[in-house]
Amino acid sequence: MSMKKALVIGNDSHEQNKTLLTCVNDANDMHDALQTIGFSVLCKTNQRLDDMKIATNAFIQCIQPGDIAFFYFSGHASQLDGINYLTPTDDRGITLRTIKYRTLIAQKLIHDVYQRRPGLFIIVLDCCRTGMSDDSSNLKSFFGLTSKRIKDGLAPMQAPPSTIISYACAPDQASLAGSSKQHNSAYTCFLLSYIVLPMDIKKVFQRTAIDVQKSTRGEQIPYLNVNCYGPAYIVDNCIGYHAAAQNFLQRRRPCGYYPASDQRRHAIPSHQPRIKNSQHRWNTQFGMPKNYHSSNKIMLPIYLRYTPEKWHKYYIWDCNWKKFIIGLSLSLGYYIYLLNLSYSTALRMFSFSFHSFISLFALLFSLFVTCTGLPLLKFHSTKIIYSTKLQTLIWITLKNVLFLTISIILCNLIGTLAASVLLFPPFISQNSSRLNHLNTQRFLIIFFIILIGNSAGLISPLGDPPLYMGYTNGVEFLFTFKYLYKIFFVSNGYILLLFALIDFINAWNYKKAQKKNNINSQLYELVPCQKEENDCYNLSSSLPIQWNGIHHSFFLLLILIVILCKGFDIPIKWPEYIQELILFLIAFLCIAFDMIWKKRTPIEWFRKHYSTRIEPVAEVIAIFVGLLFTMSAPIAVLTSLKLPLGPKHLFVFSGIFASVLDNAPVYISFAASAAARYNITVEQSDNNGFLAVFFSRYQADAIESIRAISAGSVLMGGCTLIGNAPNMIVALMATRYSYRKRTKIHRAENADDDFVTDHLENISFIRSLITSCLILIPLFVIITIFMV
Repeated sequence: MSMKKALVIGNDSHEQNKTLLTCVNDANDMHDALQTIGFSVLCKTNQRLDDMKIATNAFIQCIQPGDIAFFYFSGHASQLDGINYLTPTDDRGITLRTIKYRTLIAQKLIHDVYQRRPGLFIIVLDCCRTGMSDDSSNLKSFFGLTSKRIKDGLAPMQAPPSTIISYACAPDQASLAGSSKQHNSAYTCFLLSYIVLPMDIKKVFQRTAIDVQKSTRGEQIPYLNVNCYGPAYIVDNCIGYHAAAQNFLQRRRPCGYYPASDQRRHAIPSHQPRIKNSQHRWNTQFGMPKNYHSSNKIMLPIYLRYTPEKWHKYYIWDCNWKKFIIGLSLSLGYYIYLLNLSYSTALRMFSFSFHSFISLFALLFSLFVTCTGLPLLKFHSTKIIYSTKLQTLIWITLKNVLFLTISIILCNLIGTLAASVLLFPPFISQNSSRLNHLNTQRFLIIFFIILIGNSAGLISPLGDPPLYMGYTNGVEFLFTFKYLYKIFFVSNGYILLLFALIDFINAWNYKKAQKKNNINSQLYELVPCQKEENDCYNLSSSLPIQWNGIHHSFFLLLILIVILCKGFDIPIKWPEYIQELILFLIAFLCIAFDMIWKKRTPIEWFRKHYSTRIEPVAEVIAIFVGLLFTMSAPIAVLTSLKLPLGPKHLFVFSGIFASVLDNAPVYISFAASAAARYNITVEQSDNNGFLAVFFSRYQADAIESIRAISAGSVLMGGCTLIGNAPNMIVALMATRYSYRKRTKIHRAENADDDFVTDHLENISFIRSLITSCLILIPLFVIITIFMV
């Protein structure tokens, strides 16, 4: 039996083109109309290019031979050399050279749908204006010449067999854009009146064209391309569909194309009663969310003042530039003050801050670029079937503990930031069968932040940013392994044990709820909010790992060799900034090799990896610039005070400040304060750093002080979302993913499947603070009393 499946897209707001007024309304009303006549509809509004690709691919994959497929698009569109391009909302920077990469090609969509051999394919293009901006500067080609190949409207397309293509206007002509007084465009307004009626679909488009031409006085003439013999019906001629169509026409809002006294004369049949209220019904088919964006805001004080929607509309760059400028502005006043006192002192402090920033950024950027392309990023989890057996619940918990244990080892090799981005999606996918419980989402995300984002990187300078800051300023490479291994095993063992207990209780409660609700089977799938289809984490895959990106392991090995050469005093002369230059070179070689390996242009690579690699790095850069350049003032204050702080005091106070600020500058500030007690300042540092001078002169005291500062800044950085860079990145990643569930509930003997889509919960700042403190305070008490 053939099925009816439809994809409806309406784009109103654009970054570069003029904002349209009726496209979203057109899409919503078309969604209601098609759903009324029995279509399974996937409705998308204001979609970026990545979202449009995900939606169209899902639509194409669900089409079976013999099905009736319906595609509707309302928004901006363009034609270039006879090819039609449907414009997404993120249309900034579209030129003649990039239009085929930054838009959806209509001919390709028709070809892909035809390959699925549908019984009938209907494509409706209600494109109001050309997709390019009126500004002629955007019409220039790569060589700066204005193109004459762009025309208004759309080009005529060849219709494959059993295909009907309907245009809102004639070829090479632009249709009329609706005004604020009109709820729908002229074409969609009349099409909605006829499409729900049981008549031949070709007559539906013919009558629509006649009414549009009359109402617009010939300014807009629709065009129809048919390659279908015989009558074609998409509405069943039965009493049920007649009643549904009548109900839909009653609920339609006035379209705004007629006088107020006779508002609905042509829009609906005269025998239909007229009402003014409109009730919109929404559904989600094909297991995908109606809108990938969450309406809730993530509560990240100080740093994160934007919603997930703004993250995906390039507002991230504006926000990061603001953070960058504010951070430099705050530090500029202090450097001006130092210049009045001593030019050499100001120069040394600025050189110290700049070197700290470049060293940290080089490591984070190189590890991030190489590690986000490792094969583990394509980890897939198999479906978990919950049973009443105790062994099953124990295996679920042991699998999570084993995953986190392996992740702890990996954190000390590639860093907590890269490991968090690499391991968070598979960790959530592994537990996606329980994501409908909010408590499960909260404790999974918070435990992941505490463990993988902070405490897991305690015994390696590569593990956490503050430890690497100490390493670049003179701390030995094996210092953390020699003097922090006891704290490492106690803290991570405590967190893993507590996680296993809570995870087992959560799985047990889920089993009870499953039995209570009489749910026989559930399947949840993690879907990224703003990613391409290649980045989706599909739980139905049978392969545990897909070996894509294996060449990134070679570049990761090169980074480790560069770090170890300096850490183990291999006789190689390291001029200033040479290590950072090599790390940047490795990162860019990895990017170049990735483009060559996958045959991508720089623009394609940037567009694919923007949300997974570039955005998080930009966030970290903007924050660390302000923090590392403004840390000169607290370093000077703590150095001048020379506070007599012991190891316990350093552990507690460095941890408290690390939880409310970032732990990397806090580490340097308290290390400078500890060294200042022995008259060692950052200005007195040699080529190895001021901490190397501290260790060479007062080794015993330096070991106790740096050991306490390292433990406090790393462990207590997980108390808040702003305590460490991985915390913020994981919290932002959690807002990008939604999960879908297919639940069978036996209400009747032959009940239909219920499809529900939801988003991962946004972890608030206060809730994460309270939960993390309840988890970590007993650990801090034990470490303070017995181990520091």
